[in-house]
Amino acid sequence: MVERFNATLRCQVKRLSRLTLAYTRKLDNLVYALSLYLAVYNWTRIPRTLRCTPAMAVGLARKPLDLVDLLWLAA
Repeated sequence: MVERFNATLRCQVKRLSRLTLAYTRKLDNLVYALSLYLAVYNWTRIPRTLRCTPAMAVGLARKPLDLVDLLWLAA
């Protein structure tokens, strides 16, 4: 399961793949990009295997958040 998540992370966040034009010069920008991806992954994305978001699976949310709600919470 960890290997699948690592592969998904590398495919979705181009800053982590090798030989790419989307590299990060500042460490802060990499942290922000990863934080945004992990928030979307855990709170809005519904994987086919779970049929609910990971936050719903552990009982942190009742329904998946849309991107507007997620950005509102971050502000």
